[in-house]
Amino acid sequence: MRRFKRSEDYRHHASVCLQMAERATDVDAKIELLAMARHWSLLAHQADRNSSIDVVYEPPPVKAQIRQPAVQQQQQQQIQPDDDDSG
Repeated sequence: MRRFKRSEDYRHHASVCLQMAERATDVDAKIELLAMARHWSLLAHQADRNSSIDVVYEPPPVKAQIRQPAVQQQQQQQIQPDDDDSG
């Protein structure tokens, strides 16, 4: 399967619109088709420009969080009765 670049696809759509505009007998349809062809051509141009740009995503820096001191809880030791005191 051949993979097409987007710009080539956009140029193809522009060409199809131009061919349809040449055959169109309705003036309004011809104007719309020419406008569509122009927009497809602009998209092709933009796609070419975008393909030459390397975009690297870097997440924003993490803000330093103010750390509050951890609250320490003390556990009270429970006194267990001795087994020897069963008298």
